[in-house]
Amino acid sequence: MGGGSAIAYLGTYTVDGMHLVATARTWAYNPTIEARSAFGREGKIDVHVRFEGIIDDEKGSIVGGIWEEGNPASILSAIFRHITALPE
Repeated sequence: MGGGSAIAYLGTYTVDGMHLVATARTWAYNPTIEARSAFGREGKIDVHVRFEGIIDDEKGSIVGGIWEEGNPASILSAIFRHITALPE
């Protein structure tokens, strides 16, 4: 579970060696703030996303792509900071 001042997310992930796959539901929970998703959605935001990436322990990052499930054309490049070992 996580989020910011307007959008929350809840999901799961799996790790297989250096490969990470995560799925999450993201939704706008604060109606007083006009939210806009990274995919350009406005208004009522409630989507499921998928991330697939490679863990790079040397660089301390996870690099991959994230997209709306069912819409692989919406893929965005993503780089996350890897700060601790992920349980497998």
